[in-house]
Amino acid sequence: MKKTLKEIAQLIDGSVVGDENVEIRGVCGIKEAKQGDITFIANPKYISLMNHTNASAIITTSDVKNAHKPLILAENPSLAFAKLLSLVSPNETVRYLGIHPTAVIGKNVSFGENVSVQPYVVIEDNVEIGGDTVIGSGVFIGNHTKIGNDTVVYPHVTIREKVVVGDRVIIHSGTVIGSDGLVLPQ
Repeated sequence: MKKTLKEIAQLIDGSVVGDENVEIRGVCGIKEAKQGDITFIANPKYISLMNHTNASAIITTSDVKNAHKPLILAENPSLAFAKLLSLVSPNETVRYLGIHPTAVIGKNVSFGENVSVQPYVVIEDNVEIGGDTVIGSGVFIGNHTKIGNDTVVYPHVTIREKVVVGDRVIIHSGTVIGSDGLVLPQ
């Protein structure tokens, strides 16, 4: 990333106080930031760190006065910083679209649109998988399980029988859902 403060302010709907031509090359936390980075302060208890950070600029609220560094004022500095992070570090993960030929699929399995079932997945009988869902490599999904839309199941997850997973859920690698001891409604 190589942008001026003015360009960044336009991206995150903020306004610049100070030199709008300051060049920013990175995004970092306030304590770890170095020259060329932009950071943020959303909580007033961290205002004292403003004069000790090595960051070249700070995203903060209009409540901040007398800063010794250029600022971008934003209504919600945390949200503005998160937006900036998503713009400079977009998710570039490329996923296999469709059902990989090494996947083992049981009987009466239904898939929504744009599903990604990656290599070596095992899906047992009577499973429903919603649209735009990603099932990572090596996942096991037991009989009569339902997985919602826009869900990501990372590699090597076990989802046992009769489990219901909602929409927009992220299940991280190595997770086991529905193991012995889990009481499911009848």
